[in-house]
Amino acid sequence: MRKLLLFLLIGLTLPAAAQFTTVTGTVVDPNGIPYAGGTISPILVIPSGAGSPTLNGAGYTPPSQPTGLDNNGSFTLRLADNAVLLPASTKWNFMVCSAKGTVNPAIGTGSQCFTLASAITITGASQSITTNLHAAALALTVPIGSGVTSVTGVSPITSTGGTTPAIGCPTCETITVGGIPVSTTNAVDLQSADFSVLITNPSNGAVDFSVQGVPWNGFTNPLGGGIIAMGAFNTNWQWTTSNGQFAENNITSATSSVAQSSPKYIWSGAYWNGSSSVGDSWTVQDVIANGTNGASTYTFTHSGSPGTASVSFPIANVTTGYRVGGGATSGHVLRGNGTNFVDAAVSFTDLTAAGTVRLVNQVAAIGTTTIFTTGANTAQYLIAASVYCDSASAGATVTLTITYTDPSNTSQTITPSAATCTTLGASSFAQISSTVAAKNATNVTYSTSIANTPTYDLRIVVTQMTTN
Repeated sequence: MRKLLLFLLIGLTLPAAAQFTTVTGTVVDPNGIPYAGGTISPILVIPSGAGSPTLNGAGYTPPSQPTGLDNNGSFTLRLADNAVLLPASTKWNFMVCSAKGTVNPAIGTGSQCFTLASAITITGASQSITTNLHAAALALTVPIGSGVTSVTGVSPITSTGGTTPAIGCPTCETITVGGIPVSTTNAVDLQSADFSVLITNPSNGAVDFSVQGVPWNGFTNPLGGGIIAMGAFNTNWQWTTSNGQFAENNITSATSSVAQSSPKYIWSGAYWNGSSSVGDSWTVQDVIANGTNGASTYTFTHSGSPGTASVSFPIANVTTGYRVGGGATSGHVLRGNGTNFVDAAVSFTDLTAAGTVRLVNQVAAIGTTTIFTTGANTAQYLIAASVYCDSASAGATVTLTITYTDPSNTSQTITPSAATCTTLGASSFAQISSTVAAKNATNVTYSTSIANTPTYDLRIVVTQMTTN
């Protein structure tokens, strides 16, 4: 029995495990210096227009937080297997960033980030990507040009360290940061300076090494996806005009058969599923249908928590109208069902019924009974009533009486002809359909009188037509 249970548990566990691959690797620069204390961030690459990723039929949210590298630059990740992940042909890329101050500022390049030249397929139980990362890793040290023949104790390379290093080396290249020479008497704030570094050979003035910053409006054609790790900090985008725009554009031109929807904006968090933290995401996108003048739909999609997913607005002020399920049936209304407002046909209960009566199989007369009391204002009402004989009874009749008070405070009575139950037919029912003005704070009542032994049904509806 225990062997059978163990076999079943193994059988249930294998499909789940096969969905993911354990990814390992070690990141070092071309000179063998490890990216100690840095981070690696996986980036899921999805074919253009292929839709949101799913794993065994459920929505899949890629990891959104970077993983730390140890002192050797090593790491372990657990990622969805590209062979199981849909849509087909997905791949993974990776962004690696060095830690600040990995190499002493005197010879260090500062923080470096890189991605693989092209995305790769991750599949199987485990996979090492050390070789892929080594081929793409950037150097963490600055190469020294031919102008330096020796460094001795007489003229050492020195640095105060930190974010405002003072660097001195009489026989070394000239170093400038943001156009400002860096020397033992001139410290430069590397955090606030324009990001441009030049190292010049003193023998001929040639630039042996340079890193040029890019202005905010000059980022073009990145080599891969990017991650800005904010930690617990806040980021604010500030404009000096109300005409400022934050735009994300798909600049690929549409064709007669293929539209180009906008890039996706994904907001992600995490929820507790009872045993672990799992990603939860909302995706916002301008989805444009193919063809001429295709419909444009601002689309919200959710993946992650199986709990209720909803969008909350203080006030929804629409210009044209609402649709339910992509349509709006003519003559229908939105009706609350206790949970949501849903599409529904107009029914009798949608009218403003001030009072109703429904009595069936009555065999006795009914004394004066209040249907309802009018409100604070004198108003117009529609009174609709009917009496039906349920069965034939010789000489039996039913007479209905409606009483109300008009605006002059005078009692008024409405009495239709009696319903005669001797023979069921045209004479075996009586009805009222009257529009009346009833004084405020007065009662509208009904009563019946009978002869012999009728069995009858009585229905009355009083509807308020005006507010005063």
